[in-house]
Amino acid sequence: MVFDEQAKEIPYNRGIISRFWVRFHLSETEEELKRYGDDFARFVKYRKEAGKPFREESIEKMREKYQTQLNMIQSGAIKPLDYKIKIEGKREPIEVVSERAANYLRLFGFRVEKKGKTYHLQALPAQNFLYAEAFSEELDPLGLILFFEWKMREREMEIEPAYCFLGYVMDGHQDEHLKALREKNLEVYLQKDDVGVPMLYVAKEDEMQAKTLLYERNARLTDDYTNPF
Repeated sequence: MVFDEQAKEIPYNRGIISRFWVRFHLSETEEELKRYGDDFARFVKYRKEAGKPFREESIEKMREKYQTQLNMIQSGAIKPLDYKIKIEGKREPIEVVSERAANYLRLFGFRVEKKGKTYHLQALPAQNFLYAEAFSEELDPLGLILFFEWKMREREMEIEPAYCFLGYVMDGHQDEHLKALREKNLEVYLQKDDVGVPMLYVAKEDEMQAKTLLYERNARLTDDYTNPF
């Protein structure tokens, strides 16, 4: 529970309070905080009209949390973080970049544990407002970085991608393409989507060279294999 009065709410309302408490807490600008405040106000109105209102004590606690966060933003105590996970112009091991992504995800309320060469990523509804159900997944370093960048876009925050998507490999020669690019000392990775279609990613600083080499190899890649046109 984020405050004692929350325990007296019905389960659904308790969940809404937890998610919006985290939203308020993570807000770094007045615009972001106001957007979440307006969303919560709509929930308060909707639940009242549905005959299942929030308790006044809970609403007051949420007002206090909102005002506290607003005061901290306006005073400069809270400033937007620089979410760069890769130092510009510097080639860094992917393990270093993924550790930065892991630390930012922890700030977002995720539980991230390093297990060998993979990360165990977990979120519970009370911890993370982005999920209505518990979430758990094993990801490799690139997968964790891509997940973090996706979460940033969901929060409508700008971020410079550390690794660029080259496309889905449609010619069946993904292993040969991977080997050829790595022989040129390019930092390239092979991933698969949820149905097993292979896709190539490359470090941002190697993007143009990788695209040129793939073109010279007549590699058949596409941005969207589901598009019949």
